[in-house]
Amino acid sequence: MVGNNFSPCASRGFNTPGIYPINFFVLNPYLFGGTSPAGASLGGGSGSGPPNASFLSDNSFSNYNALQIEARKRFSRGLTLDVHYAWSHSLTDRYNKNVDNSSNFTTLRYRAMDRGPSPFDLRHVLQAYGTYSLPIGKGRALSVNDPVLDNIAGSWTVGSIFRVQTGLPFRLSSGQLTVNQQDSGLAARVTASQLQSDVGVFKSGNPYVYFINPQVIGPDGRANRAYLGPASTAGQFGSVIYLYGPHYISDDLSIAKLFPIIGERLHAEFRAEMVNAFNHPIFQVPTGGTFGVNAINVTATNFGRATQLTSVPRQVQFRVRFVF
Repeated sequence: MVGNNFSPCASRGFNTPGIYPINFFVLNPYLFGGTSPAGASLGGGSGSGPPNASFLSDNSFSNYNALQIEARKRFSRGLTLDVHYAWSHSLTDRYNKNVDNSSNFTTLRYRAMDRGPSPFDLRHVLQAYGTYSLPIGKGRALSVNDPVLDNIAGSWTVGSIFRVQTGLPFRLSSGQLTVNQQDSGLAARVTASQLQSDVGVFKSGNPYVYFINPQVIGPDGRANRAYLGPASTAGQFGSVIYLYGPHYISDDLSIAKLFPIIGERLHAEFRAEMVNAFNHPIFQVPTGGTFGVNAINVTATNFGRATQLTSVPRQVQFRVRFVF
């Protein structure tokens, strides 16, 4: 790359002039990979690694803006209902979930390169929960006078917690730490909005499930170079691309019934609760779990593969309580 002007290259047989100056990639390549003149790493280490000096500050930013709407129906005619909706956007230049971690800027010459969605950027969230007492049974709209029939068909209440939201953001990576020991960016042949339209849940039957359209994936499992690839032009940053994962839907249901034991003084309540009632799987983009923000490597042979679930399998719980 830099040829015989740089002794580590010349000593390995590269004895023709290179096409780049020796300080094109590293400001002082004679220090990189060795020790400082004093024999110790400038970062305070043993001197065996690249010398470095870090400056720790809180010179970063984040913001959150949202429109929140709430509609509430107080209990009447057996129904109570709450509906909440949030339309929001959260931006930051520190893509990190863990509050006690530090991270470097891509370059101090252009801080805006790190500006992007925060890991918590949920653009749309709709949640509704409520209960409805069926109008069948003693003292209800459709009164049942037969005690046996009332014990079977009367006094039932159904409830639900429903949630739908857009996916969380994730960052694409070239897998090549060639810029300040950080990712060099991507050479994208399509726009981010075109890539976003290819995000979803794709069951190929082979037996993997993908969070991105298989046509974006090449035969070797890496990203199809017709769409994405690592940045390969020396001295140029590639594109920084954030996408949003598949949307999230969950619905929990409950049914309950009161059985009179001693008139109005003592009742037994039977309740069945179903978490993820319809057993709907939510496939997760593998960014590392609760505190992880691992970038998705487009050069990995498992690119686009969903390996984890956000949702739990359907769970059914039964319980009885006494009301007096």
